[in-house]
Amino acid sequence: MPRILPFPHLSHTLAIRIIYNKKSCMSIVLWYNYVVAPKTSNLYGKIIISKKAIKQVVMAVAADCYGVASVRGSSMACENNRIDVSVSLHLKFGVTIDPVIESLRRALKYNVETFTGMTVECVNIDVLGIKN
Repeated sequence: MPRILPFPHLSHTLAIRIIYNKKSCMSIVLWYNYVVAPKTSNLYGKIIISKKAIKQVVMAVAADCYGVASVRGSSMACENNRIDVSVSLHLKFGVTIDPVIESLRRALKYNVETFTGMTVECVNIDVLGIKN
């Protein structure tokens, strides 16, 4: 029986599934491997996280960061328990770009690593423009 674990420290409600019984959940594991990739394991068993869930974390963290006016999109790539995150956004008029980007980079790395248990290899931030 899969168990759902919520993450209360995130502003949006998200959950992951921990699969304990490999035989009864084999079709689910294969479907997730084909459609959505990120997976890891811990003391309790295999953890499979959808890319959509990770993207929602990235979008929420970026939107909550000081100096960000709007988030246009995000993408990610996973390989060998390592994640590369990219996010495109507009900054607010009047903020200094370097501190905002560095703060966002640290926040994204921390929250995605905490959420997934995997290592964030790099965070790419594309500033598309400035908004009032």
